[in-house]
Amino acid sequence: MQGPAGAFSLQSPFSGDLQQLFLPELLLQAGQGRAAGQLSLGFAESLSWDGRLQLSELDPAYWLAEMPGRLGGP
Repeated sequence: MQGPAGAFSLQSPFSGDLQQLFLPELLLQAGQGRAAGQLSLGFAESLSWDGRLQLSELDPAYWLAEMPGRLGGP
């Protein structure tokens, strides 16, 4: 896929329905940065999410140029 700062990839098996989505082995790679872990998304009454991610050198400017920096840690 392509974001404002370049190409990125997203991989994970998933399960769910029209109310929720579960990604148990999420791997997001964007440039030198990555996010890995689990993510649950809810769509039923409102948008909700719960994630357990490990970030490494993830740059938010990949998606929003006004937010340069590096994120790392759980």
